[in-house]
Amino acid sequence: MKNPPRPPAGDSAPDGVGLERETAVRALGRPRDFRLVFTNGCFDVLHVGHVESLRAARALGDRLVVGLNSDASVRRLKGPGRPLIPAGDRARILAALRSVDAVVVFEEDTPETLVRELLPDVLVKGADYEGEEIAGAAAVREAGGEVRLLPLVPGRSTSSLVRRMAAREVDRTGGASDGAWPERPDRLLVATRNPHKLDEMRELLGEVPARLVSLQDVGAEPLEVEEELETAASFAGNALAKAIHFHARTGMTTLAEDSGLCVQALGVGPGVRTKRFAPPEWARRFGRDAANNRWLLERLRGVPSGERGACYRCAAAVVDGRGRLVVEGEVCGRIAEDLRGEGGFGYDPIFLLPERGRTFGELPREVKQATSHRARAMARLRPWLLGGEPG
Repeated sequence: MKNPPRPPAGDSAPDGVGLERETAVRALGRPRDFRLVFTNGCFDVLHVGHVESLRAARALGDRLVVGLNSDASVRRLKGPGRPLIPAGDRARILAALRSVDAVVVFEEDTPETLVRELLPDVLVKGADYEGEEIAGAAAVREAGGEVRLLPLVPGRSTSSLVRRMAAREVDRTGGASDGAWPERPDRLLVATRNPHKLDEMRELLGEVPARLVSLQDVGAEPLEVEEELETAASFAGNALAKAIHFHARTGMTTLAEDSGLCVQALGVGPGVRTKRFAPPEWARRFGRDAANNRWLLERLRGVPSGERGACYRCAAAVVDGRGRLVVEGEVCGRIAEDLRGEGGFGYDPIFLLPERGRTFGELPREVKQATSHRARAMARLRPWLLGGEPG
């Protein structure tokens, strides 16, 4: 086989970003006498996972073309604040890699049209796409090509890097923002997708003058990056990370909270991992709340009553363009030896208040509302929303 041609040097797109699309299709599309490999992505912060995947993709053929999401496309997929690096710089960084022969920027949300135009011999995506529809896969297979899923480098993703950096900054500063508090809003976005928490917070703040609105009210559809917002080492850090994200996304003054259970016998765990405490297979089998409760009872099997102490903790953060405010609340009790009560959510059926002899799951709703960790955090926030200082 003769040496496959590279696209013409310097024949870039009109904005100077990557290779002009028509040139790429003309130089690399069918018919051709070399094996073309195609992959795509945002490649916002290039890391070792990208480098290894691109090297493995290039080994599957003679030329590797990378489809690169434009800045507008990345914003639609990842939300405001992304990309961190503009498309021109991302394209140049990718083109500098030995494994990459050409970079083509596309404006659409997926590279479906570009794949159909190039019809590569091999279409490559990461193993996380297993079981999902891959853009352009049907056209590639119909033309006699193949689709390959390559293993990922564990623990390496741009979104997780971005969230870890933000979480470390929040943990380092403790939520401080030059001492400035947010402006008191006319509308306050409550940034949770948990309907139980939303209802509870609306009840707890029902008398404040600000109108409380939900993510659904403002049309903030779920984004993949939301799964990686809770990576801080503290409840306050997670609450701030969520409030900062949704304020950036909507421009609204945003209230977010993070809460969890800290159990004495587990070294104050599960802590910030409260939501995802149980093993994934338990969550799939029983549902998340039931799995977490069953797993915690299993972990505490045989632990005497006096060593089953636990505290529910809540941190709430308000963020706008001017400043930030964090308040916290706590209620302590112990973990019951079995499930008790049908009320509440989360760990409520096993969180026992000794002074009442009941779990949160057994208490009337109004009693739990008045005594919960979230109620205590909101009680500290309420004076500020009413015009005073936080409690």
